[in-house]
Amino acid sequence: MADTPTRKEKRAEEKKRFKELGFLQKLTYIRDYYLLKIVLVLALLAGIGIFIYDNVRAAKTIYVGSTVGFDVSDEGYTYLTDGFIDSLGRKYRKKKAELTRDVLSHPYEDAQYHDMSMELTYTTQINAGMFQYALMDKDNLEHFSGYDFYLDLSYLKEDPQFSSLEYYTDEKGIPCGILLPNPVMEKLGVSDKEIYLCFIYTKTPNDLNKSLVAYLFGMDE
Repeated sequence: MADTPTRKEKRAEEKKRFKELGFLQKLTYIRDYYLLKIVLVLALLAGIGIFIYDNVRAAKTIYVGSTVGFDVSDEGYTYLTDGFIDSLGRKYRKKKAELTRDVLSHPYEDAQYHDMSMELTYTTQINAGMFQYALMDKDNLEHFSGYDFYLDLSYLKEDPQFSSLEYYTDEKGIPCGILLPNPVMEKLGVSDKEIYLCFIYTKTPNDLNKSLVAYLFGMDE
């Protein structure tokens, strides 16, 4: 009875046969025996790469806001992102703030993009913890109050540093928005609306919320 070839012997024989094949035969051989493995390995590497990129990006991005019902100028965008991070000092120099501009805008002139679909997308993003704050015109502030995702700003209103600000209160009498002053509106490039700053509810308010208010109103914490 002949001895069963070892794995090493099988591999050597396979290499020998491969060397004897012509170019097209080699391509066919690789396709038949290795293509699926190659695709799976590449997909795995791509997945790992995306995972690492998302985590590195998330680690750098510490604060994300949105504008609802209006857009800001390019200068206003920089003011709310890079400008805010710069105001926090050297400790945050490798961190990022981001802003999603006019989340209810229609990206395409298509029937599938209607008001309710954009609104549903936005509230889903909020529930997923994507945003820490929102800038809203008054109509949208009142409309989205029904979703009950605003942070109660009583802790700010009761703070002597922030008590003089103009707050918007909901139907329950809870302060949930802060009216932005004209100098800030000018920096945002907005002139025809009243804009309110709201924070997204979390059990523990983000430490950067106070920093953002102080930054927008020119206060020293």
